[in-house]
Amino acid sequence: MDVQSAAKLSQVNPALANIIRQLAAAVSSQYGGTIQVVSGYRSYASQAALYANRANNPNPVAVPGTSKHERGLAVDLRISGVSAKTVGALGERLGLRWGGRFSKPDPGHFELLANASQDTGSSTWEGGDDADISSLATIFILGLVAVVVIKII
Repeated sequence: MDVQSAAKLSQVNPALANIIRQLAAAVSSQYGGTIQVVSGYRSYASQAALYANRANNPNPVAVPGTSKHERGLAVDLRISGVSAKTVGALGERLGLRWGGRFSKPDPGHFELLANASQDTGSSTWEGGDDADISSLATIFILGLVAVVVIKII
């Protein structure tokens, strides 16, 4: 894996980084292809800038605050020497969610599944984006309750 990709992987969830390294090794050994990490972790500000310029982006761009890149749970890859579909299938076998299956396909996008282990990279997917939205809603409501309680005290 190239130096820039390794640096980008150092900023994402360790389980995701490990799976992407496995994916790169499999793509190289099985197909003679390569993958490069084009994007990994993004700050809210970076995601907002990307979203503001989405008309010039050939791939779908998530609304700031909703991107898995902002939580270090997604990467975008440049795929060479092998089809994106082949890499997508390999990634899915390793436990990733592949953006090529999204309703608005994003074939270079891979993300760690919702209930993936932080240290082993294994996953037990139990839902889709709705599961993530539900969790975020619960955290938001708990945060509001905490603010109200603090203001009362």
